[in-house]
Amino acid sequence: MKRVHFIGIGGAGMSGLARIFLEQGCLVTGADLYPCSSLCEELKKLGAHIQPDGFPLPSCDFVIYSPAIPASHPQRRKAQKRGIPCFSYPEMVGLLTKKRLTLAVAGTHGKTTTTALLAHLLEVAGRSPGYLVGGPLSLGNGRWGKGKYFVVEACEYRGSFFHLSPQHVVLTGVDFDHPDCYEGVEEVQKAFRRFLLLLPPAGVVVYRRDCLWSCQILKGLSVKGISVGIEREADLWGRRLRLLKSGTEMEVCYRGETLGVLFSRLLGRHNAENLLCAVGLALALGIPFTSIQRGVQTFQGVGRRLELLGEGRGVLVLDDYGHHPRAVE
Repeated sequence: MKRVHFIGIGGAGMSGLARIFLEQGCLVTGADLYPCSSLCEELKKLGAHIQPDGFPLPSCDFVIYSPAIPASHPQRRKAQKRGIPCFSYPEMVGLLTKKRLTLAVAGTHGKTTTTALLAHLLEVAGRSPGYLVGGPLSLGNGRWGKGKYFVVEACEYRGSFFHLSPQHVVLTGVDFDHPDCYEGVEEVQKAFRRFLLLLPPAGVVVYRRDCLWSCQILKGLSVKGISVGIEREADLWGRRLRLLKSGTEMEVCYRGETLGVLFSRLLGRHNAENLLCAVGLALALGIPFTSIQRGVQTFQGVGRRLELLGEGRGVLVLDDYGHHPRAVE
């Protein structure tokens, strides 16, 4: 039995990765500044042993650490002294993507929701996908599954997505972000273009037609592109969009053919765009539209992504993670 130690195990992505190793029968230990957080408590119920940050490094076969953990961290230093292999979170996710047919969701906005929805569509279709989502889900934010697909978020921060081995990509849109590691828009575009060059010749990229920067990045690349859009003709487009109090409804057309109506509990036009991105790749993978309809309708969403907390005296209370100026708009 492999013994795996996580430094920063309570993070959104790290906790999902820990779930994957637990599912595969590994003995998982971890350290975190907040060892009693909800994510850590869930991992404990699954069998993980978690201690507060600062405890000695337990016996283990290898260490996985959050990118937020510096090389000077006592447990990283101790592991290095003992000769224990250490992997950053992006490095380990990259290794896992080599074992499955990986569907990577990239973009400045909407990665978490789109990743979770795509994984749900595959699950409803009976594909039993693996997935790793950077946000709270009712069924857990990480799973290895039994099928051939592995659905992951591809984050551009510090070039994390360069570690991945994607077979197909969803590009939700590109915007300027992370000024601490990218000096301007051109550097961001170069990073995304370099990431897309990791695709094999038969790789598919689903992208928003109304995102100028995405279109510029894709120009000249020898990949199969599927454009999506709302109220604007693309390969896959939603028309007669209705933003309802209970969710979103639209009629979907794919390459000239009307497929039918989709209803989602997700709120907002931006989520309608995320929905089309996930649906576009699901169609490319051969998932029947009737199955997609069921998946879209039953998807519960991700915590803190325009999450409806309740209603009182006619006022809706929503919780949202949005912090980028474009998202706040």
